[in-house]
Amino acid sequence: LLRAAIVQAAKREQRELVLVDPKDTTLECSQCGHRQGGPIADLMFVCYSCHTVHDQDENSALICLKRALESNA
Repeated sequence: LLRAAIVQAAKREQRELVLVDPKDTTLECSQCGHRQGGPIADLMFVCYSCHTVHDQDENSALICLKRALESNA
């Protein structure tokens, strides 16, 4: 239902809409691309590989943006 509403709004406003699979965005580092397993219980994402610290939601949003740009290339 939400997806359909977003698609309709994009059409109405004549905007390009790129849908991406959000799967595993909470497990991937937006800085280096490292994927790490385990339960997500914290609000912060700490990469075990490059040691950067990200807000969990911001990190996931950056991964979605990266996937959208890659699929549109």
